[in-house]
Amino acid sequence: PGGAGASAIEVEVISPQMAQSRRYTIKCNIESDICSLLRVDAMPQNPYVEATLINTISLVAHLKGAAALRPFSVSIHGDNAFYVMENEDGSIAENLPRFAPITQGSTDKDQHAANVRKTGLGSSAALVTSMVAAILTNFQLVSLPPAEAPAGTAQAHTLSAEESEQLRVVHNLSQFCHCCAQGKIGSGFDVAAAVYGSMQYVRFSPSVLDLKGNDALSCAQPSAIARLVLATSEEGEGAFFDHSIERWGLPPDMHLVVGDVRGSGSSTPSMVSAINKWRHDQPEQATELWQRIIGLNTQVSNSIKALSQRAAAQPGGYRWALTALVAERSGECVGSGGEDDGGLEVRQLLRDLRNTMLLLRSGMRTMGEVAQVPLEPPPQTRLLDATAALPAVMGGGVPGAGGFDAVFAVVIGSKGLEQVTNRWAEWS
Repeated sequence: PGGAGASAIEVEVISPQMAQSRRYTIKCNIESDICSLLRVDAMPQNPYVEATLINTISLVAHLKGAAALRPFSVSIHGDNAFYVMENEDGSIAENLPRFAPITQGSTDKDQHAANVRKTGLGSSAALVTSMVAAILTNFQLVSLPPAEAPAGTAQAHTLSAEESEQLRVVHNLSQFCHCCAQGKIGSGFDVAAAVYGSMQYVRFSPSVLDLKGNDALSCAQPSAIARLVLATSEEGEGAFFDHSIERWGLPPDMHLVVGDVRGSGSSTPSMVSAINKWRHDQPEQATELWQRIIGLNTQVSNSIKALSQRAAAQPGGYRWALTALVAERSGECVGSGGEDDGGLEVRQLLRDLRNTMLLLRSGMRTMGEVAQVPLEPPPQTRLLDATAALPAVMGGGVPGAGGFDAVFAVVIGSKGLEQVTNRWAEWS
């Protein structure tokens, strides 16, 4: 730990898009091993901001000493894609500036953050993670690597051991802050995605975190925060984050497109509760279907990895196979030129991937039917069937816990992406 001592600093958190400013006093005493946060204005509590501030500053104070703390301000900017931007007549706003004001649907600037509808892409996790990283960078505890190129591409950055360790610290602290803010331990995937980008993620054991009786929005114990965030499996004692991260991404010229479905969304907790009840009441049926879906998910992942490897090793054959598959599904003639560069094998991999994604979607729909949960509601089924009929679409489904919130599709090429976008925009 850094030098002992006590310190009090003023912190301002600004949100230009919401025309908000919040001010806090944070006090840390290393000898007493305590940090506390006090709101000094009349703004309502923001648990994501406050949990992040108090726990991140506690780690800074432990590692650098309270005397190293200095006043600072944080300016928060949320990408437009996190929010449903609408005009006064309810139509979708277009051609907006980056970080457009988020004031629609409210006459009270202090409350409109709760009124704006989100697209479900993990804005709270992105907020917490970016704040943690910014504060640790400000106090020179981390130096973040450059922004990632898509995993599996030639431009993807290979992390050094030091960069990996710094991202591990940002990840662990962000997970803790996010769980404290929510008052529960979630999957952690959204925080991990905010830190690492495209990846396969196996969550940490919930036993790592103990949120009972922890007032982590207003006070924290610096030594305990450091012990939790910095612990590794090699130390052999105490809890540590035992998640696993594997770099993962779509092959070249394949795109993931997500569409926000306007209207009422779905309650993830209630849907998860209904699925868990079905698994309890029908264990044999649930286990069989559950394992089938896990197997299909694994097949999709393995197929995408294989395609990425082929794209790197046999780029000519890979590009030919993409064009050939779309032409084949369009009823057009397939040109020659890439068959001898592994193109035929790649085309078969693409066919297998598409068939597996169709089976996976069918399995999820079956689970929803037997559990009486709308994992893929009929309106989404009609939209996804129409989407799957497009020649460049590899597959699609309803993301997350399912329901009415959104749909996704995996698409070949920019023309295919444009076709899907147009079909969704015209759909009613």
